[in-house]
Amino acid sequence: MYRICLVIGFMLVLTAIALHQKSMRDIIKVKSGGNRVPTQKSLVQIIMQKSFGQIIVMLIHLATFLCFVVLAVTGFYPAMFTGEPLSGYSLMLHATASPVLAVCLVALVLVTAQRNRFDRKDWDHLQMCFSWKTFDEHGTISSATVIWRKVFFWLMILLSLPVMLSIVLSMFPIFGTSGQELLYHLHRYFTLLFVMSGALFCYLAIVSQACQFTR
Repeated sequence: MYRICLVIGFMLVLTAIALHQKSMRDIIKVKSGGNRVPTQKSLVQIIMQKSFGQIIVMLIHLATFLCFVVLAVTGFYPAMFTGEPLSGYSLMLHATASPVLAVCLVALVLVTAQRNRFDRKDWDHLQMCFSWKTFDEHGTISSATVIWRKVFFWLMILLSLPVMLSIVLSMFPIFGTSGQELLYHLHRYFTLLFVMSGALFCYLAIVSQACQFTR
């Protein structure tokens, strides 16, 4: 059952990214006839234009992403392919990266909460449409994609709480055998939702940076 949920979750993420990319390509073709289309920059160009504080923020993003990948690979690989519980070096790596990710998420909230806060325009757009469109009529990046970046950012942060609490609580002799089993399953399914929202946030954050989002 959990393996099926993993496949469905990954397919939903890939489908969402594919639809967003298609929306970008379609609108770029329309806008390339006359209006300005945002230029994409290379990673080196982006870094050279950053201040020291902005580079620190990028390093926090990078550390969070690396821990995110390590935990996703070590956690999902056994469930997806071997069907065996997490053990050995994979378990050691998973347990080592977990507290590091928790610290990175706290740092991420501290340095990017202002950028990802919702304003009145965001709420108005959420009420008007449920759109993945990337460019508005003026040829600049549409606020729709920015809103989804913010949504998945806060969803990722909120989902990280039950992910961490479920595994931390299981370390204490509070719950019985059935309670431990429940916490284990809660950890697995909340982790899947956490990874899905985190993957979409990472994608939208990279796209927004490369395409020079203004919000």
